[in-house]
Amino acid sequence: MQRTLQWVGALGLLSATLLGCSASPKVTDSGIKTQTPVIPVEQESRHKTVFENDQLRVYDVKLQPGEETAFHEHRNDLLTVVVIASTVANQTLGQAEKVDRAPSGVLIYSPYQTQGPFRHRILASQGEAFHVLGIGLKGDNHGASEVLLGRPDEPLFRFPQGQVQRLTLAPGEEVSLTEGLVVSLDAGQLNGLVLPGQVWWQAGELLRNRGNVPVRLLQLQLNRDES
Repeated sequence: MQRTLQWVGALGLLSATLLGCSASPKVTDSGIKTQTPVIPVEQESRHKTVFENDQLRVYDVKLQPGEETAFHEHRNDLLTVVVIASTVANQTLGQAEKVDRAPSGVLIYSPYQTQGPFRHRILASQGEAFHVLGIGLKGDNHGASEVLLGRPDEPLFRFPQGQVQRLTLAPGEEVSLTEGLVVSLDAGQLNGLVLPGQVWWQAGELLRNRGNVPVRLLQLQLNRDES
């Protein structure tokens, strides 16, 4: 069962990233108010587009210790996948930095089309690397207004536009997946070599773990437009 905001405190990092705020002016030493530059997420250099179709755009965000993103803005509904557990600082525009931790495999659904644009930056200032995937959902948000959280041990996570199924392929195990986006949370040898955070579109063919270690996978399926 997915959790709502009551569960945020247990996740740490998420408490700082779930709600947006309006832009705030910055006061300089001379007392002159200036506007903090905020760019669209598509233009932020740390957000690398690794997959896109007419339904979604996937950003891969990696920061090494000491690195940070620019202030950027999310407008589409967003599904975030935490690839590696990490402790980082998040700063919502106009607010102080918040330092928290999130475990690998956590999912966060944020309906920014309803809440309004979310403007923030991430700072890997705690001596740890940071790696998430941001899946921007195109089109209508179906009236969603609630942030939803998916625990790493929950086999199925539902959100208004679709669902994410979790599975772990043991060595030698195989599975036939329906069509959808697949995310690997681990390194391993499936039909080919995969790395943590790697994404691909699975079109229903058989997937087999040909390596000697288990591999955690997520499969995202979006609802079909009934119009």
